[in-house]
Amino acid sequence: MEKCYRYKERIANSEIIELLGDPQSRETVNTRCSAEIKKLATKMNRTRYLHPSELDSKLYMDVYNTFKHLPNHITNDIRFWQYLALNELRSFVEKRFDKGRTPRYLGSQSMGGLSKNAISRLYRTGSQQGGDDIRDAIFSRQQIQQDLHERTFSLSQLVSKAFLKKAIDLNDDEITSYAMNIRKRSGAKLIFAMTEEEIIDISSDRD
Repeated sequence: MEKCYRYKERIANSEIIELLGDPQSRETVNTRCSAEIKKLATKMNRTRYLHPSELDSKLYMDVYNTFKHLPNHITNDIRFWQYLALNELRSFVEKRFDKGRTPRYLGSQSMGGLSKNAISRLYRTGSQQGGDDIRDAIFSRQQIQQDLHERTFSLSQLVSKAFLKKAIDLNDDEITSYAMNIRKRSGAKLIFAMTEEEIIDISSDRD
């Protein structure tokens, strides 16, 4: 197992060019945890024959199983995922996404920013409750990925599970409308007091 590091400070978008040239140019912190990072990197490299769009569903459980033993304060820290995406697991990010897609290395500063980092988004999918069918639904349609991963309600296991259960039977426009209607209730904090059934019953029509 290898030591897990993170950057001392969050990497900003304006720094990405320099970090791509020298990812060790920023101070790092030893998290005092270890994981089988080299084993994961090797498995990722063995999938090079796959189309980029197939990589997510092939690897998300491997990512989750590699890091699931780490404490939450590490897996919820974007600096940890930034370090992985720019160092040990960089080749995966470059294969999966266009090199100009900065958020895939860095995530974002929003509450849902972890879902934009190429590695943490796979980890979060693996951690999604509800079984393989629910987790696989995330990568079954591009629209589902987009509307789940770019919304802060995805931080809730219950809300994400309810969203996925309904979204798999909707068309793309309905998925976006459903996500928007959930988001409106999230802003008022009503969504987090609702049951799974009540969330599924939220309209998928535009308000």
